[in-house]
Amino acid sequence: MKFADLHFFDLLFFCDAIALAPPSESLSFASDVIWYFNDQDQTDYDLLDVKYVIAPADKVMRSFLTPIRKTARYILWRAETTGCGEVANSILPKNADSQATLQNENLQWLWKRAREGEFIRWSYPVADATRAAASGPLLVPPRRGTLSDRRVTADLFELQVELFSQSVVVVKTTYNPKWSAAIDGRHADTFMVSPGYIGLIVPQAFIACESRIAAEP
Repeated sequence: MKFADLHFFDLLFFCDAIALAPPSESLSFASDVIWYFNDQDQTDYDLLDVKYVIAPADKVMRSFLTPIRKTARYILWRAETTGCGEVANSILPKNADSQATLQNENLQWLWKRAREGEFIRWSYPVADATRAAASGPLLVPPRRGTLSDRRVTADLFELQVELFSQSVVVVKTTYNPKWSAAIDGRHADTFMVSPGYIGLIVPQAFIACESRIAAEP
């Protein structure tokens, strides 16, 4: 390694920060969404739980970003987000028969519904008839309560949830069947929601519960 081989934007990796991989280097269902990330839109930071961004020192950034480290060439900014979890306003079940369909529908969702707290519950692939989504919207009560991060690592998400009615909690990481979920120590089924995140239903009776999402070996 030679002098100047490392750059200021490598700082987050050395601090073990979870970063958005370039779309060309990711196998995530949601990887192409990064192409449409708007660094001037606070909603996009919250949707992807982007807490830090490194930008050229001469780039004008929005007021919701706070500078926390400066060099001659770059500035490290912090964005306040709601965290790695979110309570959905409503869920719309849909089927996808191909990855292209999944991607196109997710982009339409990103442009139209993401800001309204509406998510798509995906059944993909639809060859599994037992998981096929029903037609029509599956509405959930308006968001009531709070949700906060307790512990977040590359393979573990622990959320503190206080809800007063049955709700769908969205965990902002790529869905994979090998993720397992538990609510207060009891197993909970997961499903894929737009744009490729993990969704799970938190029953009405659970107040001040702990939701734990962990990756299996």
